[in-house]
Parts: sequence; structure tokens; C-alpha cells
Amino acid sequence: MKFQSYLDEQYKGLSPIYKHTQKTVDELASLLDKKCKLWFKEVGNYNDAGNPVYRGVKESIGTFRIKKGTRTKDRVPKLTQKEVFEIFDKAFAEEFGWWVRSRGIFTGDEQIAYSYGSSYMFFPIGQYKYVWSHRYRKVWHNLTNPGTWDNMSDDQRELHLDDIEYEAQEAVKYYNDNNIKRAIRMLEKYEAIFQCKSYVLVDDVLADLALKQMFG
Repeated sequence: MKFQSYLDEQYKGLSPIYKHTQKTVDELASLLDKKCKLWFKEVGNYNDAGNPVYRGVKESIGTFRIKKGTRTKDRVPKLTQKEVFEIFDKAFAEEFGWWVRSRGIFTGDEQIAYSYGSSYMFFPIGQYKYVWSHRYRKVWHNLTNPGTWDNMSDDQRELHLDDIEYEAQEAVKYYNDNNIKRAIRMLEKYEAIFQCKSYVLVDDVLADLALKQMFG
């Protein structure tokens, strides 16, 4: 009853679509506690780590949903030439041992996530990997200009790709695969890219309530 009173107080003036029952909060708190132990072991609670991690998706999740993680099919680049995309993907794989660009799960702060669709808080399930950079938000955008590609001759493109390959090998040196707490604190400017078999996406109001119940 005490926590339900807290819920009632939190929801004063809010639309009914944002209201969650004690049962829903309990279900999510239990799920996160059981499935995301490794995540909370690394980040602690969000009062320790800083801002939550968000992921933007085109679909409506509702309250919360478990999503399949690591892609089985490579991502098709929308804003980057395929050749450039593959060079960066290979550079990441050589540096970190997995295909970050084509099969990674991209996350950021709420504003960054919202630019890709509806934003939801992100929690990886079980074992996971991640990379992030304190220098680049979107490294391939910093190093390529799509507008010039169509105007290049074949020889110019070959020379350009040689330059990009060198730049990609240098760029990945500014990525890290540790210290997720620091990455979380910097998500306002930079993204973190994950690899995991599955993850939970959660409405942020519900997530806040569940985390308060878990950590106080």
C-alpha cells in the first residue's frame, strides 16, 4: 500500500496512458533483477552511473518488451557508402573482435534515441559487450562526405577508400570497451554500441518506478 500511494502521488495530473499498476512495476522489477544482474553489477543503480541508457525504435513498445539482440543479418547503411561502411566494420572487428557497425545495438541519451523513433530505456540481458568513444559521436559521418562520392572517378574512389581505411584504423583507437559508467555520463554527446543476445526496452516512467523499488 505504501508503494501504491507513492505511485498515486507520482501520477497526479498525468494521462491514464502513463499510469502503471503495482503488478506491472513488480513484474518489471523482478525481470530486471533476474535477467540483468550483470548489467546492474557493472553500472550499480542509475544514481551511481548517471543518466539512463536509451534506444530509439520505430515501433511502439507499450510498457516493456524483451527484444532480440545481436543481428543475424547485417545492417544496410542509409547515410554512408557501402564500401566506407564495410571498411569501418572491418576495422572495429579487428580491434574488438565483433562487427560493431553492422550488428551492433545503438544507444544514446533520450534525445539521441528520440531522433530515431520512440525512445525507451535499455537494459541488456545476460552477457554483453559494448564500445563507445569520448571523441566521436558518429565517426563515419565525421570522415566521409556522401555528396562527393557520386562525382568521383573509379581511380579517385580507390584512392579515397585507401585514405578511409587508414582513417578507420586510427579512429577505432579512440573507442573503448570498458568503463560503461563513464560512457553513460557522456551519452548526451556520444553513443554506446552494444552486442547482446537480448535486451529489455522499457517505458521510462515505468522504468523509473521499478528502479526505485529495486534500489530505493
